[in-house]
Amino acid sequence: YPWSPPDQGQLNDNEGTSYNISVSMTVSDAQFFTMLNYVSQGNNPGYLYDINTNNCTTFVLNALQAGFVNISSQVGSWSTGSGYDPGDLGEDLRNMPLSPNMSRSTMENSHPNVGNCN
Repeated sequence: YPWSPPDQGQLNDNEGTSYNISVSMTVSDAQFFTMLNYVSQGNNPGYLYDINTNNCTTFVLNALQAGFVNISSQVGSWSTGSGYDPGDLGEDLRNMPLSPNMSRSTMENSHPNVGNCN
């Protein structure tokens, strides 16, 4: 909520939420587990969610960066501040050049929640 102070972070399953842009990539085992370790901190006591400085989009960008996957995104603004946001990240994903280990989809889907982790 934009007018609330930071609050305890909380990871949730939103696999039923549709989306219309995605980027898939192949990463090494080390990259994957480094990112997974970063994500696991999201429910730790004292890990604070803040709409301007540590929101869902910031969390994803930081998790990727922990695994040395760097995706640049524009900072958006809203009535109470500014920061990374899903809309700007989606447009950045839509327009970014892809590495050979990446693919992009612009089809509307629900979260696939499938894949191989090896």
